[in-house]
Amino acid sequence: MEYIKAKSKFRFREKSARRALIIDDREVSPVGTPEKFEIIRICAVTEFFQNPDEYLKNADAVITRVHGGARDRILRECVEREIEVFLIPSAEDILFSGAKAVPFAGQTGQIALKIKNPRFSRSFRFVKRCFDVIASASALVILSPLMAVIALVVRADGGPAIYRQARLTRDGVVFQILKFRSMTPERENINQDINLSNARGGVPDWTRVTRVGQVLRKYHIDELPQLINIFRGDMTFVGPRPERPALAAEYERRLPEFALRLNVKAGLTGYAQIRGGYDTPPERKILMDLWYITHANIFMDINILFSTLFMILRGGDPVSESGCSVNLNHRAILYKKTGRRAVSYENGNGKELGKETAGPGET
Repeated sequence: MEYIKAKSKFRFREKSARRALIIDDREVSPVGTPEKFEIIRICAVTEFFQNPDEYLKNADAVITRVHGGARDRILRECVEREIEVFLIPSAEDILFSGAKAVPFAGQTGQIALKIKNPRFSRSFRFVKRCFDVIASASALVILSPLMAVIALVVRADGGPAIYRQARLTRDGVVFQILKFRSMTPERENINQDINLSNARGGVPDWTRVTRVGQVLRKYHIDELPQLINIFRGDMTFVGPRPERPALAAEYERRLPEFALRLNVKAGLTGYAQIRGGYDTPPERKILMDLWYITHANIFMDINILFSTLFMILRGGDPVSESGCSVNLNHRAILYKKTGRRAVSYENGNGKELGKETAGPGET
């Protein structure tokens, strides 16, 4: 989830690329959505407010990550002209999206938005736990012959079959996550330096991966022992992926909302894994994790599980809505801003989808 879509009216349009205006004050503004756009202009907020009619006259949609009063004014300008708006949300926006309208005590006709710390209800936790126990036990019984063969193959490659690592789950509890070993034994236990500026949401060091490990990782077979973690209650099938304690602490120093992921159990798969990928940065993964925590239900869990199964059978990683070109089998649009010019690319292939367009007053 990388945007919130606000529409004033439903209108029939052709399926051709829609003309979009990006309003952003940032120096670099990569913006991606599942829809196809031709970027006609990029402008700063102050430029837009000087002459909104000029900027909006040829636009079918507006994409912005601006917040506060400036965003409210942008919304009003667009709604009045029946122009769709794509808002790149903050963590606060996602919390607002899960708010419940309640009557305001003592005020006739007044309502208030009730916003709670995002957690699962007791009834939903009970349903998830029942499903986890039944599904994990069944899967372990069915897959135990395959897991035994994989363990023997990994052992034959040298070293232990199972790799254990400390991870965090609900309420910051540390547990030992289980995986089939996919890296060389002498490199598994190296204490990796944590550099948040270079952290990219879990990009693996493929130079350490064994030949057997490459196959296990390609089809995510190395994750099968986590069925034991699920049966024990350390994890659940669907939830935010567990992070290492040291790495989580680094993320929280930069992104305080990252700690909200620990309101629920860590998951074998999750919304951020389906909509994101290895290259999705943590600041975008946290938004997707918060969206799941705020809006989770059993039907969403089932959808995520089936999407994960499809991804595994396809032998790849999911495409990111954030514009990261992760999977070449899916279509995504990456918008790259250089100065005041915008060029759109298709999923890392270098295929130009739109012309380079200058903003007003540029040559």
